[in-house]
Amino acid sequence: MLAGLTIAVGACALAGCAALAPPPPDDAAVQDWMQQQSDDAGENDGVMTSLVGNGPASGEEGTRMDFGGPTDLSAIEFSCFGDDAMTVAISSSSGEQGSATELKDLRCDESPHHLEKSLPTSSLDSFSANASSTHGYGAWSVVLR
Repeated sequence: MLAGLTIAVGACALAGCAALAPPPPDDAAVQDWMQQQSDDAGENDGVMTSLVGNGPASGEEGTRMDFGGPTDLSAIEFSCFGDDAMTVAISSSSGEQGSATELKDLRCDESPHHLEKSLPTSSLDSFSANASSTHGYGAWSVVLR
């Protein structure tokens, strides 16, 4: 009798855990969202978008934008698709110096997140970004102004 109860409790616990993860987002909806991010940016803005696949962003290169010369940014806006939370890693370089930071638990349904106070934004040569989702999939964008 006790063995049957243990199996039933274990099965319920496993089923409950599986029910917590949302289904993957609709591919067409993600592609539409990514296109809208590019369309909404001004013609002088830099836009970086990426899909998040299965697995963490750490160790992956992410997306990098190299500027033609020293560039000042007035805004760094991070947005992500859906109602999940993402961790974003951003970095900038200016000459021989670079800065990097990681921001955790940025809620997608509260986008855009203004990150310009997280890094130096003057006389930049390049900017990089990468993000990971708590569920391992999704999409993100960074708009540089």
